[in-house]
Formats: sequence, structure tokens, C-alpha cells
Amino acid sequence: MLTLADAEGTALPEACFSAPAQQNQITGSVAAPGLLGLPAGAYEFSVQPGAAIECPVESTQYRILLNPENLPEDYVLSSLRPPEGDALVTTLDRCSAAGVSVDTDPETTRCEVSNAVVPEVAEGLPPYYLSFEIEAGAIEFVNNHIPLDPPIDGLVLLTKASVKDTVMVGDLAPYTVRVENLTQYPLLGLELIDTQAPGFALADGSLRLTRAGEDGLLGTGDDQTAALGFNGGRPVVIEAFNLS
Repeated sequence: MLTLADAEGTALPEACFSAPAQQNQITGSVAAPGLLGLPAGAYEFSVQPGAAIECPVESTQYRILLNPENLPEDYVLSSLRPPEGDALVTTLDRCSAAGVSVDTDPETTRCEVSNAVVPEVAEGLPPYYLSFEIEAGAIEFVNNHIPLDPPIDGLVLLTKASVKDTVMVGDLAPYTVRVENLTQYPLLGLELIDTQAPGFALADGSLRLTRAGEDGLLGTGDDQTAALGFNGGRPVVIEAFNLS
């Protein structure tokens, strides 16, 4: 369920919308279309500035709220592709965030947050906004795609192996954790939690992130390696990283 609220999170009254059913709308599917008659997964808010005191004529900030209780089974609000931190500001002739235009097609009379009606996840999820600032007469914006994360199981493949079968007290025990992206789209901001065997601790400055180079293969001459930080002792939480 999607709710449009003011900057403080208070839901707007139905009078602020061209169609009352837009407030607290539940997007439909092919099998069960929504009340608004939109394509599967689509949503729409048409605010009428000046229709109520909660939606005044002057430039006002609003927020989209998503009710996690009404999400499809096992789906959650996205942490792989969080919303942009700045509000999307629309005026009579442009849309911007942090003072920079975000219109992907300035040739049209509306603001296209994404240039795709249906995004291609294999190309990476496009930016989107949950905070907006609009005024009377502002251009409409479309293709503001809000992603949901599917069940985490099956997104990545983890393997952990050491080059030593046995070690003596005081020895170093090098090991490798391999993380493979099994999806068709980038995974952003992954955190890996690693628990060492009792009596072991991760040596300071020893953690490295190695990525495959242009050939797409690990263990070849074009691999790219960089230092990676971590927090904690047992377990350790490894600094967030992205997988393409």
C-alpha cells in the first residue's frame, strides 16, 4: 500500500487527489488489477494543490510511505537500491534534486525520472525518490520506479576456504571468502558477516577485496585488489561493497 503524506508523515486527505482512491492505493497485478485501472505494478498520485489546507498552492514537500504489511509475500523495502536522499523538486518547467536536473528526457513536457516505463533490472535499478516538493502548475513526473527486494535466499553464493589444513598457535591462517552475484542486476551495499573459529581473530590490515578484471575471471593477471575495512571481533562485519 502506498500513502502520500506531508513532510512529517501525516497522510493527506482524499480531497487532495484527483481520484480519492489514489490515497492508500494498492498496486495491482496481471491476475488482480488495482482499483485505479493502472498497469500491473504501476501507481499514481495526482495532487490538486489548493484543494485542501494540507495540499496548499505554494511549494510543499510530500513523502511516499510504503506499508511493509501489504508487500508481496517475502518481499521487503529495498536495501539493495535505497531511495535518493534529496527531495525531487518540480517547478513550472523543470525537475531537479540538489539543484541538478534529473529529467532523463528534457525534450518532453514532463519530468521522466527514468527513461524506461518498465526498468531493465539487468542494467541496474534506476534512481528513485520518496520525497518530493511540488507547487501549483508544476510539471508532472513519471517513471519513478520504487523497487522491492526479493527474498534474500539465492541472491548470492558464498564459499569459504583456507589454504592451510592445520596451524600452530601464533601462525597466520589465510583464508578466502568468495561472493558471487547470482542475479542479473547489481547488488549494492552488501555487508558480509564472518565468524572465525574459536581462538582466531582477523589480523588488522589483512582484509582485501579482489574483483575479476575485464576478462571476468578471478585468479588472472587483470584482477583488481583493494583494502577493505571491518568492525567487530567475532563475528566481524565487513565493510559494505557492491557486486556487479
